[in-house]
Amino acid sequence: MPKHLGYINGMVVRVYQPEAQRDREKDGRRHRFFTVKDIEERTADAVSDIIVRGIVRRGRVQIEKGIATVEDVVSMQREFRMAQLRARSDGQPSPEWLKALEDDNSALNEKVKQLSVQNGALESDWIGLDDERANLEDRLGSLKYEKNQCQHRAQEAEARVRQMKIQVQAVETLSQLPESLLEVVELMERLHTGKIVFTARAKKAAGDASITDMWVAWRCLWSIATVLHDFHFNQEMDSASIEREFRAKSSFELSLTEGKQTKADKGLMALRKDEWEGSEIDITPHVKWG
Repeated sequence: MPKHLGYINGMVVRVYQPEAQRDREKDGRRHRFFTVKDIEERTADAVSDIIVRGIVRRGRVQIEKGIATVEDVVSMQREFRMAQLRARSDGQPSPEWLKALEDDNSALNEKVKQLSVQNGALESDWIGLDDERANLEDRLGSLKYEKNQCQHRAQEAEARVRQMKIQVQAVETLSQLPESLLEVVELMERLHTGKIVFTARAKKAAGDASITDMWVAWRCLWSIATVLHDFHFNQEMDSASIEREFRAKSSFELSLTEGKQTKADKGLMALRKDEWEGSEIDITPHVKWG
């Protein structure tokens, strides 16, 4: 199959209409295809309906002999008259019969010509409209994608602006350096909003902590929010590399797991669980100092 009639990556169903044109690239648009995304967005029933309507639209309805229009009445009268002439001819066609046959033949030929012209014009119009529809659907798909991308970028920009406002406010209100671990934690969370957060249990522990070297605490948390965050989210690094590189850049030792003795103690391992926004989280990875 040529490319315009073949399989396109992502297709699930393709419906071929009669008389596919191998040498006419635009003809590919007549042969509708549906992707997984199409079916998920429109539902399987809706896609089935589209396929059925596309097939029926090109069908030819066979109607049993009957009278539905004025032309049918005239046609039935002529057939009745022809039957009378045939019955009277005794096998030898009369001049009136021959004349009626010639008239019918001429009328039918003229009708065939008219219908052929009309059919050709309608086929051309239909193909043109179908091409236009396909182009509009392609354009609509592109516009939807562009809209989603713009919305995504706008949301990211809004989030970034909110983060920057929080950071600016944190700097503007910084009248003195933090003197306790809890103050370091709260300031760090505002300066690096979106990169580091503290659970309620963490803040309580910070408030109860006996550490007095705020410079060490500041450097430790700053390294987590910058260096460690970058290793995990912006670079492709395995666990061993992250531990090694973090120690080299921050001078703090990082461990992403626990030793055998700690793992064997259920009580200690239970302390390695915390809660964030209603869900249990694992806090086994830790930074060591001293």
